[in-house]
Amino acid sequence: MAICDLPTAALAAILRGVHPAIAAGNGWIEDELRAAGIDPNEDRAWLLMRKMEKAGLGLCKARTRKGSPCIALGDGAGGRCKNHGGQSTGPRTASGKARAMAALALARVKRWEGKSSCGQIPDPTRIEVGS
Repeated sequence: MAICDLPTAALAAILRGVHPAIAAGNGWIEDELRAAGIDPNEDRAWLLMRKMEKAGLGLCKARTRKGSPCIALGDGAGGRCKNHGGQSTGPRTASGKARAMAALALARVKRWEGKSSCGQIPDPTRIEVGS
């Protein structure tokens, strides 16, 4: 969005030093920043506000080793970032790993079915990688 496309109220807010997201009534962004211990008037807050507004996500706010709240976007489970439990790290148990490998083999067969012109489907366990 170009500066000329912004409404007059947003331009006036920028001149006053207020982020357009807050001026537009997105108070949740300001609340998230304050909960993370960041003043919305700081320079780094402007970048975070823009990222939060575009993604529609809040901050992780998990305690870091330093003791301060994490300011990464929290898009995973419970609004946490990938470093604090928001995204899966893959199967851990032997049965989970076996299920994952079975799903991978099935996906390879389906992919080969789509590419095969002669109707022969190779055994997915015998596919050599790197040849």
